[in-house]
Amino acid sequence: MIDLTPHTQADSDTIVAADLAAGPKTILITNVTVISKDKKGIEIHYEGMDGKPYRPCKSMLRVLCELWETNNGEEFIGRGITLYREPNCLYQGQLTPGIRICAMSHIPKAVTVLVPEKRGKANKYEIAPLTPWPPVAAGPVDPLPGILEGIARAGEKALTDAEGKLGDRVSNGQLTPEQANQIQAAIDKRRAELNPSAAQEGGDE
Repeated sequence: MIDLTPHTQADSDTIVAADLAAGPKTILITNVTVISKDKKGIEIHYEGMDGKPYRPCKSMLRVLCELWETNNGEEFIGRGITLYREPNCLYQGQLTPGIRICAMSHIPKAVTVLVPEKRGKANKYEIAPLTPWPPVAAGPVDPLPGILEGIARAGEKALTDAEGKLGDRVSNGQLTPEQANQIQAAIDKRRAELNPSAAQEGGDE
């Protein structure tokens, strides 16, 4: 496979609309900095996207300040927003793709905001709550159900292979002793199904 993703990204030191062409991106804010003393604007830093900061336009920055009820950028840290590519944003009189916000953490419910695009005209944007926040981390996947399902269909060679690896999988922490016992019982049961005559002979002894 030749991954073309890096070659489709915009050649920019900040995130731009083209970077969101594949879909929305939810970010965890890690820092907020002022671009420079003589130039208005801020940069929102976050995890991922090769470290490219997000520079919100004035309209989106007003939305953040209004819905989070603060003008203190330090209070943004630890909060989350979802960014998406809006194809029709007005910039210097021209319609051009831009970045807009469609979801935010730390708001109790969905909100409709009016964002001025030009004199006498504003567009409506729906801002949904990001819940839960922070996102719930996925817990470890229990391998047992998948293993038992495979054993129920396995042939003798696969059963032997699985049985031979049980000890190693317990010692390296992949399985608990109790799980290993359940797997061994499933192997024995499957062997009896594959060779019922041997099982009957063993029972007669």
